[in-house]
Amino acid sequence: MHNKGNRSAVIDIGSNSVRLVVYAGHSRIPSTIFNEKILAGLGRELATTGNIGAENFDQAIGALKRFRILCKTLEVSDINIIATAAVRDADNGPQFVEAAREIGLKIEIIDGQQEAQYSALGVISAFPGYNGVMADLGGGSLEIAQISDGNIVQKISIPMGVLRVQKWFEQGYDSLLYQFQNFIDKSGWNEIDNCENLFLVGGSWRALAHIDMDDTDYPLRVIDHYKIDIGRSRVMGALLAKRGDENHNRSLGISSSRIKTLPQAAALMRCVSEYFQPQSLYTSAFGLREGILFSKLDKEIQALDPLLIGTREFSRTQRRFHGKKSDLNAWISDIFQDDNADMKRIRAAFCNLGDVAWRANPDFRAEWGLDIGLHGNWAAINGSGRDILGQALFSCFGGGANIYPNGGRLADKEAMNRAIAWGLTVRLAQRLSGGRAGLLSRTKIRLADDKNMVLQLQIESDYQDICGESVTKRLKNLAEFMGYESEIVFI
Repeated sequence: MHNKGNRSAVIDIGSNSVRLVVYAGHSRIPSTIFNEKILAGLGRELATTGNIGAENFDQAIGALKRFRILCKTLEVSDINIIATAAVRDADNGPQFVEAAREIGLKIEIIDGQQEAQYSALGVISAFPGYNGVMADLGGGSLEIAQISDGNIVQKISIPMGVLRVQKWFEQGYDSLLYQFQNFIDKSGWNEIDNCENLFLVGGSWRALAHIDMDDTDYPLRVIDHYKIDIGRSRVMGALLAKRGDENHNRSLGISSSRIKTLPQAAALMRCVSEYFQPQSLYTSAFGLREGILFSKLDKEIQALDPLLIGTREFSRTQRRFHGKKSDLNAWISDIFQDDNADMKRIRAAFCNLGDVAWRANPDFRAEWGLDIGLHGNWAAINGSGRDILGQALFSCFGGGANIYPNGGRLADKEAMNRAIAWGLTVRLAQRLSGGRAGLLSRTKIRLADDKNMVLQLQIESDYQDICGESVTKRLKNLAEFMGYESEIVFI
């Protein structure tokens, strides 16, 4: 069911780009092992001629030829080839599909409703438990879906991609907003009284998020779960005009062709923000492609926590021993019972990663652990959670009892101190047991007296010789940080 040994791929033929993504690993949260896009601009001439331009047509078919070879070389067993607005709406779309068939690729043209469905499923995959509205901006269309309790309540597609709105955009924002509201009204969309979250999907909005990160000196460069201030989302066009530095935008990894349509994307961001009036606004790195894979999973697999699955899979490939893994979270949980649900979840993810930095140079293990926590390819975790996760790994691998340099900008001090305590506790557990489940199960750590002011390490009498000087020292350091006395007892 988990397809750990299989590889799947999605070829997404959009109005602006043709992209191949190859995935491997656990089916709930597969890792991207290859990702390439060609900005073919299939929808560039659609509004004026009704066709895919000849040059764009040939460029896209050339990309598909390359992608076919790559999929064969990478031993992909499941290829999903999806075409959206440009091929769907172009008069010569059927000729494009036939040209792909001649090179051995079968394209599935999905309509706007299907596109909205898949994109919304991608958001559901990455934001479990969140409610709100998903908006996926492409070159030729804008897909919108309402999400509630993991279900898609309603969905629409309107022809307002960044390559199609130039006429209204040039007439001014009021004209663009009027057209947007008009399309929404004609679509049969039922108004929402209270939009909790607005999830932005699509390369143009991700590019704007990168610019916003740069402009606000945000300490991470991770797009997924990045929260954009509602006020800034409505003045993004003015911010773009104020920056006016195309070379700097390119330095952020934004392509020249993408930069050209950012003003239109910013204006559309303002439209959706003002129309839906969300309480919070997030960018999502998950969308149509991830939604396609998510749609194929059994409900039981869909319900798994992607953060815990992802950290567990990463640990499986990086930890020292491949026998039974120590249950670090169970071992330390007794002294952290007052963690709330969100902190317990991050703590579980941290414990999954509690043995992943041993290959690093000993002088840099703390920094390596920090980097894994902050920048790992994790899903369903925001910037604050990454700050906490990185701190716990930093302290676990030798960073000590201080907040890491420049840390604590996204999580509060109380949460960071709790992460340090987690890290020091797992550091003790690893030294005590050598990372082996059998030894750790012979011990227990607990708060001993009625006032919980004594941190007690219990060791079975037959194994008392495992309690060396370094174990005693690490226990003392942990207890002092938490404000406790320490003791070791043999039972």
